[in-house]
Amino acid sequence: MAYLELIRLRKVFGATTAVASFDLEVERGELVAFLGPSGCGKTTTLRMIAGFEQPTEGRIRIDGEDVTDTPPNKRRLGMVFQSYALFPNMTVADNIAFGLRMAKAPPQLIRQRVDEMLALIQMEGYGKRYSHQLSGGQQQRVALARALAIQPRVLLLDEPLSALDAKIRQELRNEIRRIQQTLRITTIYVTHDQEEALALSDRIVVMNAGRIEQVGTPFEIYNRPQTEFVARFVGTLSTLRGVVGADGSIIVGDQAVRLGQPPTDKRPGDAVTIALRPETIALNSMMPGDNRLNATVEGVTFLGSIVRVQLRVNGSAFVADVLNHPNFVPPRAGESVTISFAPEAARVVG
Repeated sequence: MAYLELIRLRKVFGATTAVASFDLEVERGELVAFLGPSGCGKTTTLRMIAGFEQPTEGRIRIDGEDVTDTPPNKRRLGMVFQSYALFPNMTVADNIAFGLRMAKAPPQLIRQRVDEMLALIQMEGYGKRYSHQLSGGQQQRVALARALAIQPRVLLLDEPLSALDAKIRQELRNEIRRIQQTLRITTIYVTHDQEEALALSDRIVVMNAGRIEQVGTPFEIYNRPQTEFVARFVGTLSTLRGVVGADGSIIVGDQAVRLGQPPTDKRPGDAVTIALRPETIALNSMMPGDNRLNATVEGVTFLGSIVRVQLRVNGSAFVADVLNHPNFVPPRAGESVTISFAPEAARVVG
């Protein structure tokens, strides 16, 4: 039996269905990210787990216990919000101790847990400071420690890093993963940032319009998208329209593309869309076995470690990412080039 079970969850607000038939099983100690655009239902699902929203239909079980109708304060869950939500009139230590005091824990246990949490978030010596004396990243660490101090059964994180700048966000993202793995706490992490989800998660639930599009590991979500929405939402994607040839290849204009896994549900003459990631595409390469297509350069963007080349292939916009090195000479706009990619790099997504 899974540790956290979401069984046919559905949430309707008036005439709007925010979440439609959501089924998921989360194992003990697993970190699962809910990833999707604004309005896809990920935060509503999180709030139903927390008890802040009552499901229109469906059940929620934690460690075998049905908590669907249990009040939020009785579920023993920890939650961290986008806003730090620290009490400004309390010290760091008092903020961390708040939930323990509400639970009437013994003073000695409270002091011990506060010290443990300060060590866990690497903020020993900050216990007597107030929130206005901390940076944004430090405040969010304290919010995380406060959620963990009560030893919750499940940790819920609702876009906790979106208010921070890029460098701090990356550092704290690594800290959250370190802490989660240290404690082996079951965690649900809501984000619209695909990089966060890929870097943090054991599994990702990609959501769209209140429904699950795909559930899988970061590797599976990125490299084996099951729908065009997932392929486009997670990472940069280039697509080409073509038709299925008699031999299972895809005919793009007057050029043939071979696939590692030819579509089994398509017949010759059927229109299809194939997708490629920019890092799988090489310029003017002669590797044996690769597909080759003629392309025209439309522009070049320098991005530090990579050079992004905008192309036109059979009338479609295309992107190739080339690893930067001192001897690389970028192509010029208007130049004709040959792009190549392995058959396994192309997938049918529609």
